[in-house]
Amino acid sequence: MTADITLRGPGDVVAVLPYHLGYHPRDSVVAVSLRGRLLGLVARADLPPAGHEDAVASWLVGPLVRDGASSVIVVGFEDEPDVARPAVLRVAEHLERAGVEVLDVTVVRDGRRFSPRCDRPCCPPEGVPLPEPAGVPGVAEYVARGRSPMVSRSAVDALVAPDPAASRGVAAAITM
Repeated sequence: MTADITLRGPGDVVAVLPYHLGYHPRDSVVAVSLRGRLLGLVARADLPPAGHEDAVASWLVGPLVRDGASSVIVVGFEDEPDVARPAVLRVAEHLERAGVEVLDVTVVRDGRRFSPRCDRPCCPPEGVPLPEPAGVPGVAEYVARGRSPMVSRSAVDALVAPDPAASRGVAAAITM
């Protein structure tokens, strides 16, 4: 995308992520790289099993640093409370050790965002409601470009799943 996309804060970032990724992430940690005011790499990983947060953090941080991230926003998506918290906090720690500024760490669940690092009134323990996508200018930009998210990553996978009937002809043609 070459046009500017307006994001007014963490709620807007969360609202545009499904449009940027192409699907609604679940049980995931997503790191959004910023190079100054420009969007850089957006990296996503499945939430790791307990005790494997460092591996996922290392896996995400390397590409973000190579991308030239001056700052990063870390977002966890979870279906169950506190499942994403260890991973997002570990990713943030690894980024800070690599010299990358972490602008925000947030966890998304049940239409709300929660901050595992902030206890000020702006981040109440019950979370903050996510904005409606229709009210987010950045979402409108994606929609205007014909982008809409699929329901899940598995729905995206299904688009490129092998079709045995179609594959036989291709296999026969290339083995001649």
